[in-house]
Amino acid sequence: ALMRAEFTALAAASERTFLTTENRVAHCQSVLAPLGLSSNISLLPVGAGALPTAAMPVAGRLGTFSTLSVGKRIDVVLDAFDVVIDKHPEAELVLLGDYGSARAQVERMLRDHRGAARIHVRGRLSLKDISREIALLSVYLFPMNTGANTRSSTLPVALGSGVPVVATRGAETSSSFVDGQNVVIANALEGAAFGEAALRLLEDPALAARVSSGGRALFDQQLAWPRAVERLLDGVT
Repeated sequence: ALMRAEFTALAAASERTFLTTENRVAHCQSVLAPLGLSSNISLLPVGAGALPTAAMPVAGRLGTFSTLSVGKRIDVVLDAFDVVIDKHPEAELVLLGDYGSARAQVERMLRDHRGAARIHVRGRLSLKDISREIALLSVYLFPMNTGANTRSSTLPVALGSGVPVVATRGAETSSSFVDGQNVVIANALEGAAFGEAALRLLEDPALAARVSSGGRALFDQQLAWPRAVERLLDGVT
């Protein structure tokens, strides 16, 4: 209740309030409509945290970026890799991100994984190096419990690079994400579902090419920083 009151006060004091996903815009517009403030709410997706590098995929290389904050399911990624190596024992998994105090937990999870020798933990990297690492992936896994969304600063890096993405459809998923066109939607936030989706991309070059092209288009049209600036200027002028 306090947060809602604070947000209402903020919206009332602001000429324009920007939110990062379609469902948040719709929800807040409904909350503010009785106060005549719903027209002050606009959508402004988050841009890429690192400028994308054109894809140079290494065959069979999967990866993800995670800081292990709430909702980022690295266990799903590890279980998905287990599924993939059943059919592609040469596959690799690259884990990007600084795990901080949770690194020991991650290392324990990796020790118990039968594909541990083919899992590479990159740790803390510069934004440019994160972009380069993502560009080398054949598949980017996005196991966020809110689903594919426009409030992530890492998902756009993969999309803009043209790396095919596997994600779920969740509470924050925008209608812009279309299964098989610019992302592959796993049917559950589970390793088996993510693994099956990753295998589809690894084994179907036409699907991978279509999703790659669609992801780049989605980035260019909605998530590139010049587009974000246009949305911002349109909203305040």
